[in-house]
Amino acid sequence: MSDAGICYERLEVRILRGRALGILPEETEDVILEEMDALWRLMTSEERAAANARVQEARRTMAPADMKLKDVSLSDGDSRLPREAA
Repeated sequence: MSDAGICYERLEVRILRGRALGILPEETEDVILEEMDALWRLMTSEERAAANARVQEARRTMAPADMKLKDVSLSDGDSRLPREAA
């Protein structure tokens, strides 16, 4: 993997972790995303395909089902959690 691919992957992890934990300020995320755009242009087509595959895999994660949870519809001002026991 090229240096650009390695850096891109590290920034990708930082973005995903920050979003998941709710600790990434929007301004910081914007700066990181700009860095990722520059790195994307330096990456090989194979590295880009691998990055796209990682994103698709993250979207397919079935954690709620694996944990025997189901998503619940919420409305504005609702105090319920977005998941409950299946």
